[in-house]
Amino acid sequence: MLLTRTPKLDKDTAYGKGSLDGNSFRVSYSKDFDQLNSRVTFAGYRFSEENFMTMSEYLDASDSGMVRTGNDKEMYTATYNQNFRDAGVSVYLNYTRHTYWDREEQTNYNIMLSHYFNMGSIRNVSISMTGYRYEYDNQADKGMYISLSMPWGDNSTVSYNGNYGSGTDSSQVGYFSRVDDATHYQLNVGTSDKHTSVDGYYSHDGSLAQVDLSANYHEGQYTSAGLSLQGGATLTAHGGALHRTQNMGGTRLLIDADGVADVPVEGNGAAVYTNMFGKAVVSDVNNYYRNQAYIDLNKLPENAEATQSVVQATLTEGAIGYRKFAVISGQKAMAVLRLQDGSHPPFGAEVKNDNEQTVGLVDDDGNVYLAGVKPGEHMSVFWSGVAHCDINLPDPLPADLFNGLLLPCQHKGNVAPVTSPAVKPAIQEQTQRVTPTNPRLHFSKPVT
Repeated sequence: MLLTRTPKLDKDTAYGKGSLDGNSFRVSYSKDFDQLNSRVTFAGYRFSEENFMTMSEYLDASDSGMVRTGNDKEMYTATYNQNFRDAGVSVYLNYTRHTYWDREEQTNYNIMLSHYFNMGSIRNVSISMTGYRYEYDNQADKGMYISLSMPWGDNSTVSYNGNYGSGTDSSQVGYFSRVDDATHYQLNVGTSDKHTSVDGYYSHDGSLAQVDLSANYHEGQYTSAGLSLQGGATLTAHGGALHRTQNMGGTRLLIDADGVADVPVEGNGAAVYTNMFGKAVVSDVNNYYRNQAYIDLNKLPENAEATQSVVQATLTEGAIGYRKFAVISGQKAMAVLRLQDGSHPPFGAEVKNDNEQTVGLVDDDGNVYLAGVKPGEHMSVFWSGVAHCDINLPDPLPADLFNGLLLPCQHKGNVAPVTSPAVKPAIQEQTQRVTPTNPRLHFSKPVT
């Protein structure tokens, strides 16, 4: 139960002269029946005295030009919601009766029935019907809504909406499709008051801007079209990029992909792609929350490989963060490494480029799968924590890089050649050779 009291007004107002004082009483009740999957809400009974004012009415009282209408007296509201889970059916009922001190009462009600079901291979079809009756200024509006939604393929939906009643009848058929995480569109065709209407929109979350296109046609009335581009630019000491934006001046994260272009980076929304300088800006970043940005490895260019694909950042409101990914650019090749004496680097030796990025590991026969291969590039081979020899890729590169490209590994000037450690059988390592010695002979004289 709630009791509300109106503050006193001690001057002439649009709501009357002299002191006004009023009260309002409200009783509400709600009950869930879990076993029946239903809810009953009785929001009430509310009674307001004639001089009671709501907060908005109280604030408007000092305006002498205001005319008070719809002075509430009593209001009754009851709702009932029932779910039939096994049948996929939901029922909703609502009834409201409103009386006033200065005009006729109003009675409104509506009932809604919704059903979810499967139709052959088409799953999650939904249909809902709503009947209603509303009163206003002694006039009643009665009618019915019909809504149907049906999946069409993996990422599309076909819908129908109709409104039939004492007013103007209208109906509309719509088609919605999500092309990918960044692009979707919708088309609608319908009739209203015997006039045809067509409208649609297209939305794309691009790396440089958010693009929205819309068009509307209503027979005999109007035709319109619109284009919206929303984006921004971020420039820091680490570099910058153009990007789409949600809020101007909002929190964002500058991404560095080691200078590699067209690397797809995702945050909380659609992916953005690094520009020609290897930079991109993720704008869908939450304040004071650990955000994660990652490279979509399935969409990486063929000439790129990420050795670090996930970064995290917690940023304050309006901050610009900076994170760098370890990305290797170049072709891929299967090579064979040979030292000057014809042997090969030991198993597990690392091949690194001039940026100290590991681009390959040597197997036990000297074979290595190399990433980031570029014409004439210099690389070093490390084992035991030291760079022992260098390799230089040919320029130009051969057409077939997976045919066992032979790469001589030249020893560095101040590093002595190191071969693979000899492997000894375990029994030989643990067993010592024992040579027997001649035993000493002792003679004693017999005692007589």
